[in-house]
Amino acid sequence: LCLFPFEKVFYEQYEVPAAFVGHPLARQLPLENPIQMAKQQLGLNENQKHIALLPGSRKGEVERLLPMLLGAANILHTKYPDIQFLIPAINDARKQQIEQGVQQLAPHLKACIHILENTDSESKIGRMVMNASDIIALASGTATLEAMLMHRPMVTFYKLHWLTYIIAKLLVKIPYYSLPNIIAGKKVIEELIQADATPENLAAEIEKLMNVEAAQIQVMQHLTMHKQLISGNTEDPVQAILQCLNR
Repeated sequence: LCLFPFEKVFYEQYEVPAAFVGHPLARQLPLENPIQMAKQQLGLNENQKHIALLPGSRKGEVERLLPMLLGAANILHTKYPDIQFLIPAINDARKQQIEQGVQQLAPHLKACIHILENTDSESKIGRMVMNASDIIALASGTATLEAMLMHRPMVTFYKLHWLTYIIAKLLVKIPYYSLPNIIAGKKVIEELIQADATPENLAAEIEKLMNVEAAQIQVMQHLTMHKQLISGNTEDPVQAILQCLNR
């Protein structure tokens, strides 16, 4: 039982019985998702532009990716001083780590960077921050699926240890890294991987999404994929299981 349509295609190549049944998160998150309500839930000014910066939830990820995010924030703040930046922290340890990083690398940005710590057992702060943001910059992973299902413009990035990256390149042969691009089968969102993941490149990609038309094109693509994951060509899981048993 496959959550994504590309998974069914893969299994069928090897004659493995498979059915695309849709993704439960696609049904859980609404197709209509006004950003004003999300901003209100976090007590944010609805008239301000907010950019979410998500360096990941693990200590090593934050160490590796936070400097790039803060560098991009610095570039954008210089050009657009009214923009506010939101960084979610999954727990107190990550919050302290992020606060220390801001203090060391960008103390002049403290007034426009808001670090929001998770307050419940379900770790929803990342989702809430993304939902309340006009643009999202996030580490490549499952969070890209959530951002897509919230219909927010985004750019994704990732940096591995150089040796890990070389090994991964030898083993993994796929054209895209992020779920939105894999689902679409084409580049829907920008991916900044390894050497391309620089503050300058990230700031430039975020700035592109400040263009209303560019952002709207991406949002409409997200909405199309959201609908596909709910009902587009989905099969009934019970019937799929019965057919498999009958074989």
